[in-house]
Amino acid sequence: GTTTILWTVEDIHGNTATCTQDIVITDNENPGITAAAAQTQTADAGLCGAAVTVVAPSTADNCAVATISNDFNGTADASGFYNVGTTTIIWTVEDIHGNISTDTQDITVTDDESPIASCQDFTVNLDPGTGAASIAATDIDNGSTDNCGITTMSVTPNAFTSANLGANTVTLSIEDAAGHISTCTATVTVTDLTPPVAVCQDITVELDATGTASIVGTDIDNGSYDNGVVVSLDANPNTFDCTNVGVNTVTLTVTDDAGLTTTCESIVTVEDNIAPVMASQNVTIQLDASGAASITPADIDNGSYDNCDFTLTVSQTDFDCTDLGINTITLTGTDASNNVSTITADVTVEDIIAPIVNCAPAQIQTADAGVCEANVLVITPTVSDNCSIASVENDYNSISDASDIYPVGTTTITWTITDQSGNDTQCTQDITVTDDEQPSIVCAADQNQTADAGVCTAAVIVEAPVTDDNCGVASIENDYNGNADASDTYPVGTTTILWTVTDIHGNTNTCTQNIVITDDENPSITAAA
Repeated sequence: GTTTILWTVEDIHGNTATCTQDIVITDNENPGITAAAAQTQTADAGLCGAAVTVVAPSTADNCAVATISNDFNGTADASGFYNVGTTTIIWTVEDIHGNISTDTQDITVTDDESPIASCQDFTVNLDPGTGAASIAATDIDNGSTDNCGITTMSVTPNAFTSANLGANTVTLSIEDAAGHISTCTATVTVTDLTPPVAVCQDITVELDATGTASIVGTDIDNGSYDNGVVVSLDANPNTFDCTNVGVNTVTLTVTDDAGLTTTCESIVTVEDNIAPVMASQNVTIQLDASGAASITPADIDNGSYDNCDFTLTVSQTDFDCTDLGINTITLTGTDASNNVSTITADVTVEDIIAPIVNCAPAQIQTADAGVCEANVLVITPTVSDNCSIASVENDYNSISDASDIYPVGTTTITWTITDQSGNDTQCTQDITVTDDEQPSIVCAADQNQTADAGVCTAAVIVEAPVTDDNCGVASIENDYNGNADASDTYPVGTTTILWTVTDIHGNTNTCTQNIVITDDENPSITAAA
């Protein structure tokens, strides 16, 4: 404010005179204000906000505080109902001379209340044309709720085909704005009320060499269909013999995946050609584990037939490893009147049985001194085959002996055994080389340095130690600042640094180095006036 000074002067004879002088002091200093720490509170149960008691800020002024207010409710107390989310309050303090300061405070209300998912069961029928059906989340929702509102609603699965006939468990997922998710399950029953359509065709069959013939439903089917899936086509009757030569009525029953059936009828004409006719087919057979295989006449017969009385023989029935490849075999047919017909066929003998191999157990060996590897003598696997072994090799050095130089770590060798037919079998064997050798570390000489001017410390550039390892150094660190570089500010006196080197396999070694800081600076002294 303004202070008026009255000055009085008096001379040596008692005469006086006066004058006045104003001293004006202005207050330009803003008041101080510090908002309380941010407050976090969970929303009140069932509400999308919370009643929050807000901690007022602390204020001060060189003269005096006049008012405190906030922009949330315009008063000195910001307590009230806050919505979910973060509300930033601006606090304003004004002193008695109109100086103003502000600070902010965050009030965060979190929504920790998950939505409540409610489901109901639902039934859907497959479309008669497409055989498909789908549902929406609202179909199985039964009034799901949330305190702040539901943002998304989804159902999984939501599409069905005839593969889903019957009861299916689906999951309804409810998510609110805070990302909380609740689920419930419902049963969706998929139905199919559309029966299949049966379509027949007439066919002719011939009796085989045994005087019989047979059919399956697909033989007389002419395109039966359903909106879902036709699961079976059944013909009745489906077997015939010499007594059935001529016209036969056969019923085709079509069943869909819903168990619905439809039928139609077909004419199956059975024929028997009197004269023996030979037909053969080339076949491929495989040797068994003992190296043997055999055939019967029926194996190379390709529909030879006669008037219900017919026998077949072959020139060779048994085969072994010496027969690998193509063998020309004679098929002979003889009827009751001893009439004979012959035809040849190629029987290809294959060996598809892979060799048997047993890898040796895993081998563990320590690395050779000073190197990150080891010379390992590897045990070869044991092998056998139903015919003969052609080759044994490994994928490390591609020969039959895997003995070699192996690096530290685990090397998995894959052995491949191949027989004379090219069949191969593999097994694996682990070769583990361990690194038990410590890294080397040599600390630099102790360092001596004078304290920096005016302080009781010194900034020191520290010489790092010399390190080496047979496999590789992973890290170097010191216990003064935890880094690979110990350069730093050191106090007067002796500081002992412990250096630690760690190699790539976790082996460690240490050394120490002293940093000596001396104080050579005289104290200062100034005498009083």
